[in-house]
Amino acid sequence: FVLSELPNFSFLTTGQIFQPHFLKPVVLLIMAAKTAEIELEHTIGINIHCHNATYYTTSSEQKAPVDSEEDEYLLVCGSSIVLCSFKNAHFQSFLRGHTASIECCATSPNKALIASAQNGSTPDVYVWNRSEKKLLYKLEEHKQRVIRMAYSDDSRFLATVGDVGDGKLYIWDMSNGYIVTSTTIPPSTCNDIVWGGRVKDVKRRPTTDYLFGTCGDNEVRIWAMSPSSGKLLSEKCVTSNLHSYRRVFSCLAFSESGDLVIAGTLSGDFFIFDVRRLSAISSFQTNCVAGIQCIACCDLRGQYVHDPLSQQYFVRIMAGCGDGTVSVWHYDDDLETFIEQKKIAVGYGSVQSMDIHSRKDKLLIASSKGNVCEITLQSKHDDNDSNSNSNHHAQKENLNLKQTTHVTDVDVNSCKVISYNETSNVVGVRFPTNVSDAFVTVSEFGSIRKWSMNDYAVVLSHDAHLSAATSPQTQTQPEHTLRALCFDFNDEVIITGWSDGGIRAYNSNQSNDGLLWQIKDAHHHGSHRLMGDAVTSLRLAYNQKYIVSAGMDGALRVWDIRFKKLQC
Repeated sequence: FVLSELPNFSFLTTGQIFQPHFLKPVVLLIMAAKTAEIELEHTIGINIHCHNATYYTTSSEQKAPVDSEEDEYLLVCGSSIVLCSFKNAHFQSFLRGHTASIECCATSPNKALIASAQNGSTPDVYVWNRSEKKLLYKLEEHKQRVIRMAYSDDSRFLATVGDVGDGKLYIWDMSNGYIVTSTTIPPSTCNDIVWGGRVKDVKRRPTTDYLFGTCGDNEVRIWAMSPSSGKLLSEKCVTSNLHSYRRVFSCLAFSESGDLVIAGTLSGDFFIFDVRRLSAISSFQTNCVAGIQCIACCDLRGQYVHDPLSQQYFVRIMAGCGDGTVSVWHYDDDLETFIEQKKIAVGYGSVQSMDIHSRKDKLLIASSKGNVCEITLQSKHDDNDSNSNSNHHAQKENLNLKQTTHVTDVDVNSCKVISYNETSNVVGVRFPTNVSDAFVTVSEFGSIRKWSMNDYAVVLSHDAHLSAATSPQTQTQPEHTLRALCFDFNDEVIITGWSDGGIRAYNSNQSNDGLLWQIKDAHHHGSHRLMGDAVTSLRLAYNQKYIVSAGMDGALRVWDIRFKKLQC
């Protein structure tokens, strides 16, 4: 054997390894190329079905100034956790190690630790050191997937809950990674778990026991844990004093004092429970569609308290709703009840996850359409409006807690989009001709977007599935069965092929201005619309006058763009 090295590769040669009598000696060449590492520039995406897929990563202990460069946030993308910057779109760092898609995520209150759980055959929980970007612990006790996690208020403990098949609740000590205690959970799904500080004695003094809550189908349960012995006690809260019918509680939040727990439901209302009495105090309807998906709570600051006995009620409640709005409520001392201060729209899709900033003035939100948004909770203008509205409502409304309802206008200007992400299969990615600082993508659900490489912002957007679903030939089909499968474009038009056999065109220069034109049933045969009618590929001619389309039926067709007629 002879090994000869060159600057970029090496040859390993051997002579006469196969030499029939009628051939000359054969030389086998094996090139071992020195592979160059490809650096990941940026990633666009979010696991929208992950529980709590986005968080702030700046804590109050860091004392970062308002809108500082230190403000960062994280996203869950695939099997990685992506740490991003609000100011620098090109800054991203990754926490890698999972072997499957991440299904659940949680950050500690001091933002030093990040916990993530993956699905699949190895449903392990990974605990990361955020500042060092290293794996700290790998927790392997759960037999099936972990659906909910939460850190205690002092970041000392991590609670993990498995699904119905796993049926286990574990409390982990973050100082050593050991199990403090564990128990089985009820046979129904646990929809949320949150910590509420310390258990208080009869004089409202905090003890050494920890307080947390869980919720599920017609159940809100309060737990107490003794860290020294690992003893767990729990009791179900009473709701029959308010309603006799069942509720599915989807999310929980404790007040900062730990005296109240707020539970959102899939029916669109939220309950306020007294932790000491373990009973519901009141419930309020947010008038939203598809229920409350997530909820947060913080104290009202700068408010004068007339009655010290009612101080525990001076909180602000933020409910993320299934109709893409955030309903903000606060306690009104004059009315002695909670009123809806405002409702903020975050765009298409439901509010999937919501995290409150350590300064309690902003919310970071991820919607089911992949948009990550930030909203400001309150301004001086809102304070003035709130005071005037309180006087107005005091004259007109009944003071009964159950009867207090009013209509709130939806605020569409308080939401700032941080990033856009795709949530369905991307069927194509292309750079425009002679352009290297922008690219176009089309997703399976008909999202057409043009992205800027300078800041990864969306400079052109079409929600094509909305216009396609309203066309006459697709009104009888469920929206989720309509798929975009291919596309092509030029400087004027973006042309897409669909699973219903149609070809639809959209503007290349203006966002969301509707459908320009379409060719119905471009690849359709018979009276039944099957997947065999789908347009699987298409191309624009160089003269921009014709379209060549290919269907799943094996047919190739040429169309005249001007007259929208078949040529051959």
